[in-house]
Amino acid sequence: MNHRLKKAGIMMAGTLAGGISRMLDGLRGLCMHGFTLTREGQTVAKGIWAPMREEVPHRVFSVSKSMTSLAVGLLEADGKLRLSDEICGYFPDKLPEIVPGPLRRLTIRDMLRMATCHSFITYKQTDDGDWTRTFFTVPPTHEPGTVFSYDTSASHTLAALAERLSGMPLTRFLQARLFDAIGAADEKRWLTDPAGVSQGGTGLVMTLSDLTKTALFCMDGGRGTALEGYLREAVHKQIDTPLQAKDEEKFGYGYQFWRVRNNGFAMYGLGGQLAVCLPDKRTVFCTVADTQLDPNGVQKIYDAFFGEVYPALSGGAPQSEWDALEEKLQTLKIAPVDNDGTLAAPLGREYAFDKNPMELRYLCLKDRELTLENASGRHVLPFGVGEWAKSAFPGTREPCIASGGWAAPGVFRLQCHLIGDSPCGVDMLLSFSGDGVTVQMRSVREIYTQNYSGMVSGKRIRKTRNSFLGVNASPSRLRAFRWG
Repeated sequence: MNHRLKKAGIMMAGTLAGGISRMLDGLRGLCMHGFTLTREGQTVAKGIWAPMREEVPHRVFSVSKSMTSLAVGLLEADGKLRLSDEICGYFPDKLPEIVPGPLRRLTIRDMLRMATCHSFITYKQTDDGDWTRTFFTVPPTHEPGTVFSYDTSASHTLAALAERLSGMPLTRFLQARLFDAIGAADEKRWLTDPAGVSQGGTGLVMTLSDLTKTALFCMDGGRGTALEGYLREAVHKQIDTPLQAKDEEKFGYGYQFWRVRNNGFAMYGLGGQLAVCLPDKRTVFCTVADTQLDPNGVQKIYDAFFGEVYPALSGGAPQSEWDALEEKLQTLKIAPVDNDGTLAAPLGREYAFDKNPMELRYLCLKDRELTLENASGRHVLPFGVGEWAKSAFPGTREPCIASGGWAAPGVFRLQCHLIGDSPCGVDMLLSFSGDGVTVQMRSVREIYTQNYSGMVSGKRIRKTRNSFLGVNASPSRLRAFRWG
């Protein structure tokens, strides 16, 4: 790593290795999956947190918006659209009988810079499976081109536009026109809406390596390519964002790219998918993660990078610092749940629950295994103690990792992170007392975890002469048990 930099004639700051190390320390407690740091096109540092693997594509959520923007830029270069065009002209088949004035006046440029006429994602306001159509049929709330309104349905409609004009799926179009040319050849896929259109605002699944290569291309401004003129505008501020709640979102917005501090810009996706580009420093910092259980998780990544690494992006470094950093990078792992076995409560007891919003009906904690029953059936979730266990999330085929441990007398904590196409997580506490248990769950409201939030208390099942029913008894037969 350091030798390549020396060959390139780059002298790193004496504190850079230490700054990267301190940044990693500052990210403890977050569910980080991987990062890369490049300068002058050379890899300075790269790390993957076990049990994640570098070669597995990762859903990058709203980074997809920036990629959709690049597709729009290519089509503009091809002469197939102009940013000043009104979007309704491209979708006559999706329009309502009477087109409202704000929608009729909406341009592609307005959509790119999130100055749309909708205050909320349109496809989440209706059951229509044609997400593109909802953008035109849901009534607008305000005049376009006036204020910043983060609208993922606008990005989705831009993806539909790109597919309509290119005649091919968005992944194939970008692979042929951009990714192949920059060496971003890893496996990619793009999740689609029920109508088969690529989810332009949130659905791209790609590797960290290819994200880094695309970010480097964007930082260089697409020099010598059809995107050079478009990127000159796309990554610079096109609209102010003063009312955004998060600090890093107040620097303005381009064409589906965020502005960040120190004259930089970023591709930014939910849960810590980041590609931070700093042209003045010739530096790119990329991450993949799942920070959704921490509402300040993404800002913590920004702050750790800008606080520890950014000030040290120039200067020399002793080899011992790089050796120490390399050792730390090779041993990165997602921190498992802390465990104090002396606080354990009895295992193997079965509990039943009255009707509750989570629809939790049954629970049994055993050694490295939680059995629960909810609306989707009875499921077993293996977990590691002092480590992570891999399995499928209850009731799904989505891969997940889980870790558990005793946090207080009779209180067991279990964390589970889905690591497939919908990265998200569940954090739960099981508090045992006498013959009862109280379950507290917190989760991200993704499709697989939306019923894993809330609190409910249950009672231990005391078996009588019907005990032959065993733990696999149905809810109706469990009523034969008496409460303890």
